[in-house]
Amino acid sequence: SLHDALPISLAKTVLRAAREMTTELVVSDSTFAALRQALDDERLTDLMVTIAYYNGLVRLLETMQVDVEEDYLPYLNEFPLPRS
Repeated sequence: SLHDALPISLAKTVLRAAREMTTELVVSDSTFAALRQALDDERLTDLMVTIAYYNGLVRLLETMQVDVEEDYLPYLNEFPLPRS
């Protein structure tokens, strides 16, 4: 499974990158360097595009005031989105 193939340290770095890109709009140099050591160019690009796409989609849905589907509410309660 993917969980077995992804070392915990890399998983934490991926999550840190997603958090940084989401809240700061960029990934810090130290986080990017750690990702570059662990991922080849294709996987690193895929990760950055995925994070950027998700952030863009969330911003579009919020702007358009699209309600969250009922099935996702428990996840939002457990992992709330940051509010400015």
